Amino acid sequence: MRNVFLPLLLVSAMLCGCGGSAEKPVRPPKPDAVLEMYNHYVEGKYADYVREIHSNIGKPESFLEQMEWLMQQNAARQMAERGGVAKAEVGRIEQDSVFANVFMLISYGDSSREEILLPLVFDKGRWWIR
Repeated sequence: MRNVFLPLLLVSAMLCGCGGSAEKPVRPPKPDAVLEMYNHYVEGKYADYVREIHSNIGKPESFLEQMEWLMQQNAARQMAERGGVAKAEVGRIEQDSVFANVFMLISYGDSSREEILLPLVFDKGRWWIR
C-alpha cells in the first residue's frame, strides 16, 4: 500500500504545482509616464525625482534629502557645462519581464545631444526608476 501511495502523492503534488493561476504580463512603461518621472529632475523637483527611485522606498528622510542635494549638484554641473537639459524625449524602450531600459534622447542648452539609459523596475503596481 505504501508503494502505491507515494507515487500518487508525488503525481498529485506535481499537478497542483503546474496548475497555478497565470500572472498577468507586465505592460511596458508608457513614454508619457517615463517623461513625467524624468521631468521632475529637469524641472528641479528633486524631492519628487528621488521618490521615484525604487531603492529609496523606506529610506530615512535624511537620506532622501542627501539624494536631493546630489541631484541638485548634478543639475548645476550640467547647467554650467552644457546649459542644462533643454529637451528630453523617450527614444526606445526594451523590456524584459519586470525590468525595462528606457533610452532617453537628451538635448542640452548648448545644442549638444546624448542618449542616456534610464533603467526601470515594475513593483507595487507601477514602474520605478531602478
